[in-house]
Amino acid sequence: RPVKMVTLPGYSDVLWGQAFSPDGRILATAYTGRLELWDVADPARPRRLAALAIEGAAPSHWYGYPSAIAFSPDGRTLALTTSRNRVDLWNVASPARPVRVATLGGHTGPVAAVAFSPGGHLLADVGYDGAVLVFNLGDPAHPVRTASGRTVAGGRQQPDYSDTSYALAFST
Repeated sequence: RPVKMVTLPGYSDVLWGQAFSPDGRILATAYTGRLELWDVADPARPRRLAALAIEGAAPSHWYGYPSAIAFSPDGRTLALTTSRNRVDLWNVASPARPVRVATLGGHTGPVAAVAFSPGGHLLADVGYDGAVLVFNLGDPAHPVRTASGRTVAGGRQQPDYSDTSYALAFST
């Protein structure tokens, strides 16, 4: 049976997305216009390491808020969707001092999901526009788009995006 251990203190806005680092020691949380990194090595006593303003005001509807977050397998890079139809890459090797190293574009609508390959050298993202983009992250500061495709829905969507849901995963 799950038992509530703690409530993260501070920020009271809507939590749009969250992800744990591969070792389970860092928790990334995304709020409207804000990214926070937490040390949760002791889950009963989380400690905020960083609180950063993230890109721009979100659109009037909830799609496009920073809801998709993923850590690379080595835990050194964090991918976060933005309110501007893009994905930001953050160097979080030092989680108390994260640095945005690149922004990935190419979508005409909000980005719905992100996933790293098992080796961490590729990142795929899928947008509500139906585009699936794959980037080579051999140098995370200079990502290179290596492939693109379309989802089965192919970007067919209602104005409120209500009929479409996306998720991504890599296979080994």
